[in-house]
Amino acid sequence: MSSAGRLPLEPSEGLGIEFSEVRAGSASEVKTPGSQGPLGGGRHDRVLDSLGARIVSGELAPATMLDPVQLSQHYDVSRSVVREVLRSLGSRGLLRAVPGQGTFVRERSEWTLLDPDVLRWRYQSRKDPDFLAQLTEMRLTIEPTAARLAAERRTDSDVANIYIALSRMEDPQASTSEHVEADVHFHQALLLAAHNELFENMSTIIEIGLRARDAYVHGSIELDEGDKLREVVASHRGVLDAVRAGRPKSAELAMRKLLERSAADIARVQNRAD
Repeated sequence: MSSAGRLPLEPSEGLGIEFSEVRAGSASEVKTPGSQGPLGGGRHDRVLDSLGARIVSGELAPATMLDPVQLSQHYDVSRSVVREVLRSLGSRGLLRAVPGQGTFVRERSEWTLLDPDVLRWRYQSRKDPDFLAQLTEMRLTIEPTAARLAAERRTDSDVANIYIALSRMEDPQASTSEHVEADVHFHQALLLAAHNELFENMSTIIEIGLRARDAYVHGSIELDEGDKLREVVASHRGVLDAVRAGRPKSAELAMRKLLERSAADIARVQNRAD
């Protein structure tokens, strides 16, 4: 590894590697909050997305009985599609089937709250700063540790993937959506660099939290406001530099500061709204 500090303009210089794409789920695999379901258009996914959001939002309250016939008519789909959807929602803890009585909405305490779809439906139903705060708390328990492990275990390919994402983030010509995609890829690449399979499996949840945060913040704060873009890039570069240099404690601290800055942005938007 080369010495710590800013990477050269040509990131392959001195690294002796070929770039590889970030291996975590791509943006096409995990939709942003408010999109039409995790898998796209089909009838099953359309009904699953709509019914799941109605339950999570509270439109369909706990103990509400769901009539498959009425649902089939309401969504203009076959009863077999409805049955599959009800099973899918049941597997997420949202529904309970009682033999001889019917299918009922379960209490919130019984939901699988870390299921990616449940997280997405929750944010989709209401732009809730409290929910964003909970996501930030979860990220604070995972990502600083992932950064520390990444500094200990990263490969040249890992460093290149993180750099690629950062270079896209610092492009002043990038649109807000392009900046968000680069931000997501940065955090995914960092989780992968920790070489911990359990952290890799958390990448989808981290992505949903990050997209929810970015949608909330970037919808209210322009990236160039008060040199905001440069501040954001600098905080991410601090993480990359520590990981690349193999400084675990510095990487952990830099990631913690980055997430605390993110929480401050959420608070700033909330204060404006108030």
